[in-house]
Amino acid sequence: MYRYKSFLKRQARDFQLMEFRTFVLLKVKTFLYLIVIFPFYITAFIFCLLMRILSVFLIIRVGRISAVNFGNLAEDPARYLCKKKLNLEAIDKKKIDLFYFFEGDFTPNTQLIKMWKRELNVLPKFFLHPIYEINNIFPDKLKFKIISLEENFYRDISDLVGRFRKNGSEILKFTNEEEQLGQNLLKKIGINKSDKFICLAVRDEEYQKLKSKNKNHDWSYHSYRNYNIDKFILTAEELTKMGYYVIRMGVKASKPFISNNPKIIDYANSNIRNNFLDVYLGAKCSLCISTGLGFDQVPYVFGVPLALINMPVGDLRLYSEKIIVTTREHLDKKSKKKLSLNEIFSSGMAYCYSSIQFKKNEIEIIELKNEDIRDFALEAVNIFQNNYKLSEEEQHLQKKFKETFLKNHSKFKHLRTSKNKSDEMHKEIKSYFSPSFLRKNQYWLNYDVR
Repeated sequence: MYRYKSFLKRQARDFQLMEFRTFVLLKVKTFLYLIVIFPFYITAFIFCLLMRILSVFLIIRVGRISAVNFGNLAEDPARYLCKKKLNLEAIDKKKIDLFYFFEGDFTPNTQLIKMWKRELNVLPKFFLHPIYEINNIFPDKLKFKIISLEENFYRDISDLVGRFRKNGSEILKFTNEEEQLGQNLLKKIGINKSDKFICLAVRDEEYQKLKSKNKNHDWSYHSYRNYNIDKFILTAEELTKMGYYVIRMGVKASKPFISNNPKIIDYANSNIRNNFLDVYLGAKCSLCISTGLGFDQVPYVFGVPLALINMPVGDLRLYSEKIIVTTREHLDKKSKKKLSLNEIFSSGMAYCYSSIQFKKNEIEIIELKNEDIRDFALEAVNIFQNNYKLSEEEQHLQKKFKETFLKNHSKFKHLRTSKNKSDEMHKEIKSYFSPSFLRKNQYWLNYDVR
């Protein structure tokens, strides 16, 4: 019943958002598609029965890899592979795992798909998708599907990537031809093999518009995650003084990254930008500074440290030693008071995923100052590249943050509404929280509550 209600709601929403002619053409196209694929579903039903007969000695599982979001496409298969190679799955019978890519209106990166096909048993969607869907009607469906691809919504909460890479193992590899191509393309943008560079991934609204054929879709509920790229110019300039090139990433950007500094490259708006180089740059950079978007999962999978400016607070990525995070302050407009970490959790704002909800609760999200972003980036470089050791005061603040965060998450996790598994999130905090943020905002940990 739920699926039928959901279906009707989608039709009503599409009818409201689309022009009538576009709506009719889309639904006619969908109807014709269903007629064409119907025979495949009959075959899929027979195959699902055969899977159950064979399961006495052989388990055939089907895995759906989401190719709708960049983050899922990068990390979901990586998590599966790490779990398998670390021998963390119970092996009672021989298993054959089959995969297909589930794509939407927009495919985020064809190079990643190409690389995953070299590591996994990938079959065409038209064959496996009906099997995946038919399998879901059986009561024992979980036995024949790869749950690890779906359970954490691109959150490596068990640090599988870090554990697998500890001995130097690689999850994905470029071929010799791809390595040569990558080096040639780097030279075209002025970067030699010995040069160090940092990827800067700043979210704005333009990329989301590419992901849907419905051009009238309102993405404003995500606006709290957007940043003005101009606020990162000071950071980029400071990083170049330390010897780094800074490459502004993105498939599409709403405004250019303007600088006369030849070591600052607006790759997102360049003619050389392509799917292959997106992955190659993410894999080869020294550090990725990100405001929390799918691309940053590429450097993560390749073992590159991340400096993340994250929201909402309850979803901070705290599971890896190779991550440092910071966030934005929350101002209660009614009391004119900045909320402490305790108050952000108790008010439910730690699990707020909509700009509309922040507005409804009269909470203003305060943008980081240019200098705050610079300080955060520099401390990330010092920690991950220059082996900086935290001072005694900084270690104390880190400990206080971990204790406060874990206590609040445990107490208020029932308020979470996202797809992530609440009970499994934040078992242990391995990441750094920005020392400069904690020093400047000690009220946040209730040291000097105002």
